[in-house]
Amino acid sequence: MSEPRRVVAIVDDLMLESRIETAAPDDIKLIFPRDAKEFKELLDPRPDLIVVSMTGTRLPWVELIQATRAHPLSRDVPILAFGPHMDLELRHGALEAGATRVYANSAFMMALPRLLRGETGEG
Repeated sequence: MSEPRRVVAIVDDLMLESRIETAAPDDIKLIFPRDAKEFKELLDPRPDLIVVSMTGTRLPWVELIQATRAHPLSRDVPILAFGPHMDLELRHGALEAGATRVYANSAFMMALPRLLRGETGEG
């Protein structure tokens, strides 16, 4: 039996965390770090995916995306950021920091089970 996919989620809203947990297939191991130190420790072993809420304020998500890209084991981990579709500044900041893709909240939630499984088709 293979190891479950490890998905690290930078989310500081409990309702959002619950929605992600509900959408996750059973073979996904979701990890919600509570601080930057814990997040950085989760980069070894390499996670399969990192999801980032761009509206979070508890964790410095831009810095954590940059740290992921600077870490030798995780520099190529897919990072999917999500947030309000009208906030182009947040979108630009996430992409500039190193996010692989940015989604509007609604599109992210609709595609979440597929994205967590690693199915990265357009959508």
